[in-house]
Amino acid sequence: MTHDIERVFQTESLKKSRRRWRIFGVLALLLGLIAVIENFASRDPKLSQNHIARINISGLITGDEDTLQLVRDVAKTEKAKALIVRIDSPGGTTSGSEALFEELRKVAKEKPVVAVMDTVAASGGYITALAADHIVARGNTITGS
Repeated sequence: MTHDIERVFQTESLKKSRRRWRIFGVLALLLGLIAVIENFASRDPKLSQNHIARINISGLITGDEDTLQLVRDVAKTEKAKALIVRIDSPGGTTSGSEALFEELRKVAKEKPVVAVMDTVAASGGYITALAADHIVARGNTITGS
């Protein structure tokens, strides 16, 4: 009888031990997955490698803060070695175009800036292109001010 009680006790002890190890294994697996996901999520290739930044300017140029901040971020990022500005815009507000021009000139003091005029780069789009060190226009680009 005591032998049966000992066997039951040992069986229960083994079950508890297995349960603990399973819980530990699942937690370790979850922590490992979280670490892997964090590692990949924090690795933005634009921030970790040298690159050429590209900004698209399309539609009405209003000098919105998001676009201006994007240009400022490119200026601050040491890994961005140059900037390509692709322009497809009929223009915009005078103050918005001037603000974009000024921010692009700040970038051009530190790194090369190239403007690529697409279908239309008129008025404020043309002013934006003038901020670049080099301008590339397609054969049929509508441009001017």
